[in-house]
Amino acid sequence: MRELKFRIWDNNLKHLYTPDMEAHMWEVKKMPNGVYQEQDGIITMQYTGLRDIENKEIWEGDLILSYGRNGDNPCHVIFEDGKFQGKYTEPGSKFTFTLDSGELRLSRTKVVGNIYENPELMEATNAKY
Repeated sequence: MRELKFRIWDNNLKHLYTPDMEAHMWEVKKMPNGVYQEQDGIITMQYTGLRDIENKEIWEGDLILSYGRNGDNPCHVIFEDGKFQGKYTEPGSKFTFTLDSGELRLSRTKVVGNIYENPELMEATNAKY
């Protein structure tokens, strides 16, 4: 069974809240059907169930480098078409790949940041690992 975990980016406070935090400073509205509705400025991201070369969890919204696949350009982890995918961040690129399809070599992949705390990484970078 896949582990379901979520983290939250508060765009108003510019702060990332992770599942291990005890106190939360945002308001989340619970709908009658039990589903939580995001409030303005709150972005929810899900854990992919995968870990990188350093055993760090890979989350939706993360930026990853994969040796031999995307060189120095990070891929943005997204959830689209019912699956977690890596989307290339080069201007004009629309290429994506499925994270858990064997296309990604996790033994050569590293989380280098996320799109909210490290937006500068969305552009081509010379980051090495």
